[in-house]
Amino acid sequence: MVAPVDLGAAAVALVFWFESLRPSLLPRPASSQGVVSALALLVGIGFAWLRVRSDSLIAPMLAHLATNSLTYAAAWLVSQ
Repeated sequence: MVAPVDLGAAAVALVFWFESLRPSLLPRPASSQGVVSALALLVGIGFAWLRVRSDSLIAPMLAHLATNSLTYAAAWLVSQ
């Protein structure tokens, strides 16, 4: 039997995947669409795991902030 926490974490991961997938529905090559979809689902699972493991919403929020900030900084550096 699956524990309720596991179902909650799966639901959070799926919601994160869906919300991350919506902006990526813009016209792109099919190969990058699949990569974005897979990565969003994996990251959602990771954030849900962080939430369950830390028993706090702060940990996944800070992880999300860090990944977004690093991605933004990397894109800015590449464009310079």
